[in-house]
Amino acid sequence: MRVDEVPEYIEELEEKVAKLERRIESSQLKNIRRRENGDPILGLNLTRLRKEHGWSTRKVAAKAEMSQSFYCLIEDARSGCSLVKLRNLAKAFNVSVEELTTHPDEQQHLQEH
Repeated sequence: MRVDEVPEYIEELEEKVAKLERRIESSQLKNIRRRENGDPILGLNLTRLRKEHGWSTRKVAAKAEMSQSFYCLIEDARSGCSLVKLRNLAKAFNVSVEELTTHPDEQQHLQEH
């Protein structure tokens, strides 16, 4: 490469880097959107309850009559679930649907009323 070609080459590289950065940002946004399909509060409560019971994701899924992979999507807040599945999860943990869907800081208020 000749010295007079370097600025042109640098410009090409900068354009390629800019394109890659846009693709990465787009991909990250898609991943964020995917995660937003679920309920983070539900996921937080499911994780807490599962750990309190000392259960594996496989055990919870079996008790709630769903696949382990689907349960993990719900727990990770990457997927929502039907009311039937939500009721099955509540039954598995012997809690109310309201307790599953309420932020832990607000659950004390639920228990008082």
